[in-house]
Amino acid sequence: MEFRAYMHIQRLGREEVDGVLNGTCYIFPKIDGTCGVVYLGDDGCVHSGSRNRELDSSRNIDNDGFDAMIKQNDAIRNYLLDHPTHYIYGEYLVKQVINYYDETAWRKFYIFDVYDAAVQRYLCYDQYYLELEKYGCTPFIRPLDVISFPTMEQLVELLSDNHYLITDTSKIGEGLVIKNYDFINQLGEYCFAKLVAEEYFQTKTSLREKNHEVKVSACLEKKIIHRYLTETFIKKEYHKLLREPGVRDNRQYFITVLLQNVWYEFLIEEITMIVKKYHNPTINFAIMRKELQKRVKQVIPELF
Repeated sequence: MEFRAYMHIQRLGREEVDGVLNGTCYIFPKIDGTCGVVYLGDDGCVHSGSRNRELDSSRNIDNDGFDAMIKQNDAIRNYLLDHPTHYIYGEYLVKQVINYYDETAWRKFYIFDVYDAAVQRYLCYDQYYLELEKYGCTPFIRPLDVISFPTMEQLVELLSDNHYLITDTSKIGEGLVIKNYDFINQLGEYCFAKLVAEEYFQTKTSLREKNHEVKVSACLEKKIIHRYLTETFIKKEYHKLLREPGVRDNRQYFITVLLQNVWYEFLIEEITMIVKKYHNPTINFAIMRKELQKRVKQVIPELF
């Protein structure tokens, strides 16, 4: 099989996941690592990839040692040899924005999904976890809860009490991933949803402060950037780029690529919500991009 990127998890509230809570939902903790995939290639060997590309440590194309680690994982290799149409997806936990995970948690591959190319869909947790366990493919992320037709109140309670891999109970995890395995969106696609702690609580508790910082007379483009472009979002893109070989060798090139990546990912992630929130506004994207660049400089001043 060939490399297959993981699906894009949509923020809860976007049209792409409208109706995802209508049914049985498996609620998983979301951890702040780097996405990885493992699969059996046509050559019969185990291959690995990051979010967007295939890795090969023998050619110095790796992701903080992920490919090298996977090549030594007998449990995963044995599983894939017996399940050659499966892709195993997970989070390789390396330090990014959240740095307070338990010291024993780092540099492990936390499996969170299995995709079966034979049936062309992600398998339900109940379909894959016993098989993974049988082969010793651990750790894999278990659901915090399974709820039929969950309410926002129930999700926020789980969000506030999510201490997965965190020993300091005064801190919480990155967020939740909500999986309704029977849900198909309006585009006819299987799609999961996410609820990110920083974004949710910032909207609920800090919006007044944000609005104070950005005067009412400020342009719409500036309001959008200050409301939707979070510090965590920028830092995640920054840390992703740090792992790209060769990019960090040229400081100016690194800055250019970082600004491009933040802009591109921001539009993909937020434009639907922006259009919905501001009722199909007229946006000057040149101005908004300049405001985005200013925001990146505020968050990572040492780079500039």
